[in-house]
Amino acid sequence: MPNIMPNATKKAFLDGGINLLTADVRAVFVDTANAADAVVATDVFMDAITPAARIGTPTALTGKATTDGTFSAFTTTIPSVTGAQSEAVVLYLEPATGASAATRRILVYLDGLTVIPNGGNQDVKWNNTSTTSVAGPIFSF
Repeated sequence: MPNIMPNATKKAFLDGGINLLTADVRAVFVDTANAADAVVATDVFMDAITPAARIGTPTALTGKATTDGTFSAFTTTIPSVTGAQSEAVVLYLEPATGASAATRRILVYLDGLTVIPNGGNQDVKWNNTSTTSVAGPIFSF
């Protein structure tokens, strides 16, 4: 499955409806063993991914920046990851504490990773350095 930004998310960006610097952007691992949980271009909200396929505690991105059409953030540590092996990470907008999955907009589905939960913390390094406080690129326009 390729990396995907849903069509409705692209439109929201173009219409000025998403500000990545002020939005609560979160990351969560996804087990794509069930093909129904793989995000497609027509999916809009997190309810497209079954709760059982969401692995780990959704975690807010820090150190966010937008430079020259690229969105970046510091390394994201998802704590105490348990559950099934994951093959993707999804970034989404958390509109409010306790919001339903039907209102959490999917920003981007990033495929091609393997996370084998062991109960420990798992880092998602957006950059190619060992420094967690250096912002790395996530996606570009």
